[in-house]
Amino acid sequence: MGEKMKKQLREINKQDITNNEVVIALCQFANQHLIPVALSKGICHLYGLSREKLLAFLSHDPYMGISMREISDVQQDFYAFMQSEEVIYENQFRIKLPAEKRLLLDASPRGKSPL
Repeated sequence: MGEKMKKQLREINKQDITNNEVVIALCQFANQHLIPVALSKGICHLYGLSREKLLAFLSHDPYMGISMREISDVQQDFYAFMQSEEVIYENQFRIKLPAEKRLLLDASPRGKSPL
C-alpha cells in the first residue's frame, strides 16, 4: 500500500461513515482477507441487519449476497484495485439478501452488462 493511500486512510473518520445514510463499507485487506472496519447506516439498512450482525456476516464472507453471475468479476475488479495506487474503491453490483427472492441494486461492476 502506497504512502499516499495510508495517509488518506488514517484521515478517514469512522464516525462519519457509521452515521452516513449512503451505502458504505470501509474495509482493510490483510493476509489475503477483506476485513470490514466500519459500516454505514445505509448499508445496514440495505441488508436489514444490525451493524454488529452485518459485521459478523461480512467478516465471514465479504462477498455475501453478490450475484453468482457477477462474483468473479467483482473479485477480479477488487484485486486489480488492490494492485493499483488508487485510494478509493467504488463498485456497483447486484446482491440478493437472505430473505429476498430477487436481486437488489440492479447494477453491475464498472458498467459491464449483468446478462
